Amino acid sequence: MAQLELIQVSKDFGKNSIIHGLDLTVEAGEFLVVVGPSGCGKSTLLRIVAGLEPVSKGDVRIDGRSVTKLSPKARGIAMVFQNYALYPHMSVRENISFGLKLAKIPDDEVSRRVTDAAKLLHIGALLDRKPYQLSGGQKQRVAMGRAMVRQPAIFLFDEPLSNLDAQLRVQMRAEIASLHRRLRSTIVYVTHDQTEAMTLADRIVVMRAGKVEQIAAPMELYRNPATKFVASFIGSPAMNFLPVSVFPAGTGMHRTETIGFRPEHSEFIPASGSSRLPPVVSGEDDAIIVGTGAVKLVEPLGSVTLVHCELAPTLNVICEYHGPNIPVPGDEGFLKIDISQLLFFDGEGLRVRK
Repeated sequence: MAQLELIQVSKDFGKNSIIHGLDLTVEAGEFLVVVGPSGCGKSTLLRIVAGLEPVSKGDVRIDGRSVTKLSPKARGIAMVFQNYALYPHMSVRENISFGLKLAKIPDDEVSRRVTDAAKLLHIGALLDRKPYQLSGGQKQRVAMGRAMVRQPAIFLFDEPLSNLDAQLRVQMRAEIASLHRRLRSTIVYVTHDQTEAMTLADRIVVMRAGKVEQIAAPMELYRNPATKFVASFIGSPAMNFLPVSVFPAGTGMHRTETIGFRPEHSEFIPASGSSRLPPVVSGEDDAIIVGTGAVKLVEPLGSVTLVHCELAPTLNVICEYHGPNIPVPGDEGFLKIDISQLLFFDGEGLRVRK
């Protein structure tokens, strides 16, 4: 395992600036996940660490030593790609051992490493097969085995599970997490899937437009997002946002802010009969009732029912429903919000009044 540092790293493609003066430290043995929307620079960042893209400015260091000008093979890094990148004419054994043979590792050591990796990844019975004979999950294990046998200082994963079906992604997430616990290796893992990020990471880096928006442990990001962007990006379903007017005491002025709340902190209360009066909230409830809304979509998920509710023509929220009779589209009701869970953001999207 090794520590990784990026110091004021920038990357330009012609006149387009992709990464802007980024600073990042990944501690030895840490599992760091980088997330962000398409085009934010997360895969470019990974390629810079691997040495596949040169930096425009800045420095990349491994255990305090600059590797910015070193070739990929001289950095002690192994990368697992989204598309597996297996040689189709080679067997699984040959794919895994190919890099070791190029490095002129003795045959007995190559055989030992391949056997150990195959056992750890449960692909021992596949060593004589060709890639076309493998499932997507098996191909990904082979790609991981090829990286493991190099015994790198740092593992890089570039959206490794995006080509797998949902059930297999869950299984592979568990295997990657188990692998990290056993090897205690330093991992930098890029994904667009926030579920992968939340379940795998020691810390998550949220990127936006080539910059770091926030770095924190998964639940810290979820509970205390620093910006509206992070609040909207982390969490599924996404956080709800409503505009509000704030009147600071004694100023005689007002300003517009945005309140944010997660679906699990709000509840749809069906209107009772023909009454359009909001239900009474007891003094013991730390909650408020917000207007009336019409049900647009209902998602019964078994453990919870999500209700998509339209409060105004361009104002929609997602909340939970806990009653016995599930609403249907067109039903009207009220939105009950736990005010202890409200987050406030200013006009620039920054968190205020934490």
